[in-house]
Amino acid sequence: MKTPQSAARTLLVAWLALFAGAAGPIGASGASSHGAIETVKEFVAANELADLARILDTFDDEATVFFPGGQPQRASGKAEIRAAFAQIFKRRTGPISITVRDIEVQSFDDVVVVTAHLAALPSAPVLEPTVFPRRTFVLRRAGERWLIVHHHASNFTVEPVRS
Repeated sequence: MKTPQSAARTLLVAWLALFAGAAGPIGASGASSHGAIETVKEFVAANELADLARILDTFDDEATVFFPGGQPQRASGKAEIRAAFAQIFKRRTGPISITVRDIEVQSFDDVVVVTAHLAALPSAPVLEPTVFPRRTFVLRRAGERWLIVHHHASNFTVEPVRS
């Protein structure tokens, strides 16, 4: 069983590789990261359908998640992640549609970082505050599978320009 220390080491390796420049070009999505992208796609599909079992299958047992909105603390491990997604899914009245855009992939051997936006950034000044959702996934290779070890979901609000 994975300890919190080994999970922390996995995340540390990913971030050290990121800042040490150990990856190929940013945005590169070679064959080594294909499975990671497929896991992210599976996460999105499960999220759209509020399929709790499917979404949990994309996570490592010791994964962590920062959710936007109502839960400021980190969810650690599948039990906490399950509880948080169950609350989110309970509030839905049916399937949703998620459009992932501006995907960036960074590969570091057995660790991949995937960042994306869920809406287009406004090209003109906004008249009202506009929420701009952003998502980050850190995945690690576990045998033939890629599993999410950390997911960070944040919503940035673009404010109107005041003249």
